[in-house]
Amino acid sequence: MNILVCIKQVPVEDDIKVKVVMNTIDCGDGLTIMNPCDGNAVKAAVIMKEKNPEARIIVVCVGPNQARNAVKACFENVADKVYMISDCIPDWDDTSELNNIVNDVAKKLEKKEGKIDLIFCEGLTK
Repeated sequence: MNILVCIKQVPVEDDIKVKVVMNTIDCGDGLTIMNPCDGNAVKAAVIMKEKNPEARIIVVCVGPNQARNAVKACFENVADKVYMISDCIPDWDDTSELNNIVNDVAKKLEKKEGKIDLIFCEGLTK
């Protein structure tokens, strides 16, 4: 069983210094953490793996290079494989665009990793 978990890094709530730049949000040098909802998705994947030890957890993160810290934390703790997608930065408020990216990534990963049986991500479980 392959479990795909989608994560992203978000600004620390107390450290948000947001400015609008070219219709995107620039969080500058503020501190970031893994989105807490994504942390719940990682935990759910771990529970599934505990019930099925042969399951593999594959983490994918779409975002800027600073998100590598979240990806690294997942890899060190729970993931069997980690992918960082940083060449396309979507409009984070456009849910359909994010869903399309997740769908495209899942299709490409199936060719490389085998069938994706379960996808966990914020607001969407497939």
